Amino acid sequence: MTRRFSLRVTLPDGQVRSHQWSEPGLRVGRAPGNDLVVPDPRISARHAYFQVRGSAVEVVDTGSSNGTLVNGQPIGANSPRTLRAGDVLRMGDTTFQLTTAPSQPDRPGPSARPGVKQAEQPEAAPVRNLALQAHFGGRMDELAIGKAEITIGRAADNDVILEDPRASSHHARLSFRAGRWAVMDLGSLNGTQLNGDPIPNRQPVPFRPGESITIGAHAFAVRVTSPDAPAPPPLTDQVRLSPEGPAGLVVYADGRQTRHVLERFPVTVGRSSDSDIVVASPTVSGHHARIQYADGALWIVDLESRNGLVFEGRRIARKALHDGDVVHLARSVAVEFREHIGFRPVQKRPSLPPAQTLRLTTDTTTVGRAGDNDMVLDHPQVSRHHALVERLGMRTRLRDLRSSNGIFVNGERIETEAWVNQGDEIRIGPYRLQVGENSLACMSDEGLRIDAFRLQKWVTPKLNLLQDISLSIHPQEFVALVGLSGAGKSTLMDAMNGFRPATHGVVLVNDVDLY
Repeated sequence: MTRRFSLRVTLPDGQVRSHQWSEPGLRVGRAPGNDLVVPDPRISARHAYFQVRGSAVEVVDTGSSNGTLVNGQPIGANSPRTLRAGDVLRMGDTTFQLTTAPSQPDRPGPSARPGVKQAEQPEAAPVRNLALQAHFGGRMDELAIGKAEITIGRAADNDVILEDPRASSHHARLSFRAGRWAVMDLGSLNGTQLNGDPIPNRQPVPFRPGESITIGAHAFAVRVTSPDAPAPPPLTDQVRLSPEGPAGLVVYADGRQTRHVLERFPVTVGRSSDSDIVVASPTVSGHHARIQYADGALWIVDLESRNGLVFEGRRIARKALHDGDVVHLARSVAVEFREHIGFRPVQKRPSLPPAQTLRLTTDTTTVGRAGDNDMVLDHPQVSRHHALVERLGMRTRLRDLRSSNGIFVNGERIETEAWVNQGDEIRIGPYRLQVGENSLACMSDEGLRIDAFRLQKWVTPKLNLLQDISLSIHPQEFVALVGLSGAGKSTLMDAMNGFRPATHGVVLVNDVDLY
């Protein structure tokens, strides 16, 4: 029987197509006469071909100009690379995902009935042999999975922090147990989809390698890695992901990777500690290269380094960078330019000591701005008598005393009262309170971070004063709003401070929704 395979093709403009093919192979390129003609100017006329060899599917790059990447790693020209279901290939600005493989025949899955528990599960695979794939805006990035559970959402305590207003604070959880993988929606506002179908709230739903899990603007999938298609080097325990960028540089050095957002130019790369991007490798010169804007393009320039810059096997003095370009600084050191950096590492900051700690020695404790409270928080965003903490036996209850700005527990605003446990975080105005064992600690903060996502301010059906504005202001960062009279400065400022909220969009203050 002739075996059939499927490719999920995402074009540069974001269009997604499915292409079916059968053995013995499939030719891919820009020119007519290929089995799959792709309208992408960065794909060569005859770029690559897929072939079936025994029980395996292979891809071969036929010496294309811009190369072929498998799961983010470039492959050599005319060297067959074995593929598995869920592997993602990049040719030019187009991505391809093998969704059907000969070793995994078609069978019914949870996409037809999301709540069915008897769906067949993947064979047991160690967590270290898994990679999380994220698809966004026609691009794909991968993250090595290093734990048995991954939480995804907008709040800062998730493993994958989504900078997406359509994602809830704690949106979904992926779990990987021996022989059982499951995705659970954690009661999100906009829901989670598996293969395009909504899944029920707070119920684990099985899924398999390569199946699509959609959260907001992102589609995730999990693949089982192999020696031929390993997982990328690990990043930090927590990562951020935004559907809108930013651009950045990925540095691969001695089996590790670091990621750097490109915000200001020029940027120097080298071994010296005064470089903007430090690469601690003896084969890299002290000041090896510079990233700069010139002639309307972004360039990488060799700073007369010892080992130079090598692109596609040729030594270069300078090169205009395009999305996906990989330039070698040495045999084991390479930098990749990405217009969208994908997963960004989150560096943990050391915890600051509490500014004040209150022992809960009585049954009731009051918190507020007035001087007669047990814990005084002197700030205009705090009401005179803001909150009441009650000890009821072994339990602790928090009550909102009809405050103006409310109370947030673990990122969620409470209605009138909530039970709290040791380790919970309470936010009152700009203050962060940590619940301890018979204590309440007001933690020190380095400042406020404000994130605005896609703000709009419609004042009439035809007049929008804020047209899809997004920006981030980091703690202790000075930002000026400058413009002519009537440009919308006050409208934007009032939308970001909550005085006159925007009609559309989200404003987060230290990851707490201001609206």
